[in-house]
Amino acid sequence: MKLQILLSDPVDALPVMAADQALLHMMARGKKQWLDMGWEAYLCQQFGVSKQQDWPIAALSRLGADLPADHAYWMLASPVHLLLQRDSFALSQPAPLALSIDEREALRNSLNRHFDGEGLEFMPGAQGHWYLRLQSMPALATTPVEMVAGRDITSCMPQGDDAQRWRQLVNEMQMLLFSHEVNQAREARGELAANSVWLHGGGILPGKGQPLNCAAVYSEDVSVKGLAILAGLRHATVTNLHAVLQDAQALAVVQSAYASLGAGWSSVCWHALRARRLQQLDLYFPWFDRMLHVRLKPMDVYKFWRKPIALEAYLDGSDHTKKY
Repeated sequence: MKLQILLSDPVDALPVMAADQALLHMMARGKKQWLDMGWEAYLCQQFGVSKQQDWPIAALSRLGADLPADHAYWMLASPVHLLLQRDSFALSQPAPLALSIDEREALRNSLNRHFDGEGLEFMPGAQGHWYLRLQSMPALATTPVEMVAGRDITSCMPQGDDAQRWRQLVNEMQMLLFSHEVNQAREARGELAANSVWLHGGGILPGKGQPLNCAAVYSEDVSVKGLAILAGLRHATVTNLHAVLQDAQALAVVQSAYASLGAGWSSVCWHALRARRLQQLDLYFPWFDRMLHVRLKPMDVYKFWRKPIALEAYLDGSDHTKKY
């Protein structure tokens, strides 16, 4: 069996990961390479979905959430908090901002009232996002919010022939949100205000591509579920790695937060490699706009001369062009 694991939250989970001895041993003994893409781009490519102006994550998310995607152009609209720095803005974490259902709906309804007649419709979404339905396709390329969270947004602003118009629209959104009663109440409680909207993941629902030879996909992310549905593959949520390994697929793909993989998941993988129940393990660690790929085969676990080092050495401050 071959297994691919794409961690969705290595930035947030870094302190816990840094204490995971089995993971540190796998990092030391596997072959490592930096990829110039995030996990969304990687999975779209693996499942035969082509990039449009963006990777069409919004339309795939609607498919995965059992919502109609029709032939419209869809974007993800994420409520976020922009933090003023000396001469720029940074996008605060978490992104999207954690809002209550009532807060999300109040802000969404206000946005729809304001932009009525502009060809924009904000619709309820999943995983903290809204869906933005457009009547026409903009000439606009965007950056996924996961790649921007915690960073200066200057180099991540929308690009394309329509970028100036969309920057003006986002400025209008910011002015509306600035004085909104939801944000006034949040600030009074000492909580971050949802003072901006980050637009990303635009596209129309693609046709069926040429997916990798995979039997099952495990993820709680609705866009990944959408990819599986598009490819005609079995999809399930992640319970723990024991269940995935017992499924005995030729190749399984798992996309998950670190904690959702279950206690001791890295030890499970380590022992499965030693017992040759895993012929190949591929670990992917998205790190802002890049991704570290670690590949292990059973023989690698016996490379005792490769000693574990601090996880931060691979991620923070490392040479991201290095293959080692």
